[in-house]
Amino acid sequence: MIFDFDGTLVDSEPIHGLATREGLAAAGIDLPVEEFLARWVGLPDVDCYVQVAADRGVLLDGDALERVRRTKNEVYERLVLAGEVPLVAGAVTLIHRLCGVVPLAVCSAARRVEIEAALTKHDLLQRVRTIVAVEDVARSKPDPEGYLLTAARLGVEPAGCVAIEDTPRGVEAAIGAGMAVLGVAQTVSAVRLERATVVVPRLRDVDEGLLRSVLCRAIETR
Repeated sequence: MIFDFDGTLVDSEPIHGLATREGLAAAGIDLPVEEFLARWVGLPDVDCYVQVAADRGVLLDGDALERVRRTKNEVYERLVLAGEVPLVAGAVTLIHRLCGVVPLAVCSAARRVEIEAALTKHDLLQRVRTIVAVEDVARSKPDPEGYLLTAARLGVEPAGCVAIEDTPRGVEAAIGAGMAVLGVAQTVSAVRLERATVVVPRLRDVDEGLLRSVLCRAIETR
């Protein structure tokens, strides 16, 4: 079982939006949090900065990009350490139920320090067998590299994995890796996750029976 992180396990997208707004402001670029959530959520940080800037006709040079990156990371880490990034409803219960049944992993475009800080705060880090973070891959979602690496680290075939995702990019990455995908429509509408094997409204709707049915349905349609 492989979890995405931002928006799937943790309700972090608004905080990422706030931190990204502050980061881009350091380069004189205005990005409302509402626009971040509607248009840019799910992108790796640097891709987001570059694309938002290009959208506004701005080319970020190396120094400006580094200033944006550093400011955003400082703001986000401060909010994480202050406990401003909660887990989504049902995350703790689901991880506790599953960790003794199947190997669990996280595959995310977030940085490892962000993932480990949140999981440690909620006493969940030791229940996750492996984490694949943005530092571990050359190509982020929607490229399947991260999911393929996660399956390899778990020692299982991708076809035997269920990925839980909340964005279209994440869904495409898991499909590209040959995995079954459970979409949770917590960040975007269910329609935008229609390529997933099954879509549910929230993580708290997920249980072991549903995950087994997702895997069986994916196998039947291959």
